Amino acid sequence: MKMLLFQVIWFLCFGLRSGITEDFTECVRTSEFVSQIFCLPANYRRDVPPQTIGPLNVFFKLPVTEISEIDDRKSQITIRMAYKIRWPEHRMILNESADWSNGEINVRPDMIKYFWTPDIIVHDLIKFEKPEVMNEVAALEIVRDHSIYYKVRSSITIVCKGLLFLQYPLDKHTCFLKLSSYGYDEDKMKLSGKYEYDSTYQRTLNFGVQLRDLRREMRSWKGSASNYSVYGIEITLTRHLVPFMLSVYLPTAMFVVMSWVSFFIPAEIVQARIILLLTLCLVLINMFNTTRLNIPVASSVTALEIWFLACIFIVFLSLAEYAFILKKSVRQNEGEKKKFLAMKNLETRERFRRNTSRIIKMHRSQSVNMLPLNNSFNSASSIHKPIETRKREYSDLLDSKSRVIFPILFSVFNACYWSYFLILSLS
Repeated sequence: MKMLLFQVIWFLCFGLRSGITEDFTECVRTSEFVSQIFCLPANYRRDVPPQTIGPLNVFFKLPVTEISEIDDRKSQITIRMAYKIRWPEHRMILNESADWSNGEINVRPDMIKYFWTPDIIVHDLIKFEKPEVMNEVAALEIVRDHSIYYKVRSSITIVCKGLLFLQYPLDKHTCFLKLSSYGYDEDKMKLSGKYEYDSTYQRTLNFGVQLRDLRREMRSWKGSASNYSVYGIEITLTRHLVPFMLSVYLPTAMFVVMSWVSFFIPAEIVQARIILLLTLCLVLINMFNTTRLNIPVASSVTALEIWFLACIFIVFLSLAEYAFILKKSVRQNEGEKKKFLAMKNLETRERFRRNTSRIIKMHRSQSVNMLPLNNSFNSASSIHKPIETRKREYSDLLDSKSRVIFPILFSVFNACYWSYFLILSLS
């Protein structure tokens, strides 16, 4: 019994190894391609995948270095990463006499052309760039368990579909890096993997970046005839608001508040109020036109455009309020001028009548003494002071009400604007 057990162990340890060595030696004699590490049999076909029980398992390892560029005007993002893919290849024969102490052996990366490779596609791909120094930055490992592990440094540019900029610059977007087979459905090929991302290596962008695995319902892609296994990464982009607060929101809000200074300037100082309000209005319009050049293409008005239009409208209302005061003042002047002329004519007639009667009486007494001509204007000129007083009181009343109404109007707009867009952004 002990002798039989010894023979079995000897066969497993030495006989099997000897058989494998003989297989590698035989493969070397018949194969067209031979390496010191592995050998591909003469009947090996690069157009046929390895035969496995169940679907062929393809594993991805995606160490993401950074999101290097986000072009929101073109709806594109660029990802710098190491593209690593591993799949079983039991048809190759390994050289057991090689040093397998690490479990895998590196070979030249150009040897990948002798193997069957998975037909992986990157959804919505624009560019797949592989950097080169002296040679392509890639590696190929032959793993002891008869699998192939291929690695390459890459820069992948993809289209980020469905970007909506209605909340710009309080917008938040989700992009997907999705990998799948082009010709093998999920019954023949199963994709899985993992990713790595360290935000400390991320360069400063206009967005905050968060990565996570695809949701379970997105790990299958429905084709025209069958479903395909999908592996990928979900990328969430949240735009930083602080730069816009400093460059847009605070300056424009200050310009709106500065327009309220016109309510403290007397209505008689026309040039001061007109210059102040027109300057602020033109500055806001110029900022609006300049900012719109950098706004991504949107199907409707964006949150930033709504803010600018509201600020311009409030400053325009301040200008319209002063125009109303001037219009009212002109109407009052025209009315009072008519009253003044009517009173002047009435006093002239009354003076003529009194002087005529007095002349008649004094002619009888031979002492004619005409009334001074300037006496006829005493009562007429006395109305100017009440006119100016009424005009000033009316403009002061309208300005005092505007000092309250305009801040309340702007405060209500801010409360509605920020509550709506911030809640919408969070949801």
